[in-house]
Amino acid sequence: MTRKEAAKNVQNMREYKRKVTSSQAAAIKALKDAGILTDEGRPANPYKELLKDKSTCDV
Repeated sequence: MTRKEAAKNVQNMREYKRKVTSSQAAAIKALKDAGILTDEGRPANPYKELLKDKSTCDV
């Protein structure tokens, strides 16, 4: 990967961060899209132990 490609990747990650942290709804959607939360807002099976203190999200 060239320096230019790396810089573009960093720029893309920063844009994504701004997008998914712009609102609570955007953050929950990103977590659902990633498979971390179910459609009901509960942690998906592989993440239940990591997120057991927070069993639901306000959707």
